[in-house]
Amino acid sequence: MEELSLADWWTALRKRVEKVARKSFDSMVILTSWSIWLERNPRTFNGEERTMMQLVHKISEEASAWAPNLRRTRLVMAMSSGSMVW
Repeated sequence: MEELSLADWWTALRKRVEKVARKSFDSMVILTSWSIWLERNPRTFNGEERTMMQLVHKISEEASAWAPNLRRTRLVMAMSSGSMVW
């Protein structure tokens, strides 16, 4: 399987999302990326880390706060396979 950069993955998958849901999709990609970045800092500098499920919960909570802007899209994270299902 070919390895894609985040930008390539995002662009390719975005084309498969209905046009009315693309802003929500973009927001979820940005939110998830930002959350991973914020997780990186305590891991790197303080030796602290959350479990994957704690991080998913944190992202889910933040997405709920963004909910008015994400209304058109329902995101289900299938953590067992590491994929996102729309």
